[in-house]
Amino acid sequence: MFAVERDYSRTALQAISPEGEPLFIIERPDREVEESVAPIVYMANGKRVGRIHSDPLLDGRGIDRWRVMQDRWQLCDADGSLHCSAEQRVHPGLFKAPSESKKVDYANPAGMRIAHFNGRWLDVEFPLPDPLQLLVIASPIAFDLLDGA
Repeated sequence: MFAVERDYSRTALQAISPEGEPLFIIERPDREVEESVAPIVYMANGKRVGRIHSDPLLDGRGIDRWRVMQDRWQLCDADGSLHCSAEQRVHPGLFKAPSESKKVDYANPAGMRIAHFNGRWLDVEFPLPDPLQLLVIASPIAFDLLDGA
């Protein structure tokens, strides 16, 4: 069952392979304890890989200046260095606010597309180095955790 209200308490999820081997862990810290609920990604052995920060594009105008116009994220390593940005595609609305889609495009710091998530499948364009590979693979789960799921 899902809660009626958004839940931002500490949550930890462990991904397991079909063979039962632990793959990685994602933790959303408790908002009451840490200043950020940005999910933390760990290797199966508990070593911290990095964090996935929300970086939304806000309206910035009028009463709705805090309205999110586009979801964006930054995938950073354990030292805080940016390895990738991810942006949710937005369909521009004609005479109305833009509508969001479940599609997310990933780009390296130079702006080159490295992956795409269509809402169900994550398509990685080419082999990615560590820790970027694990951050990209874990990110769709982290996006839900950031939303209070």
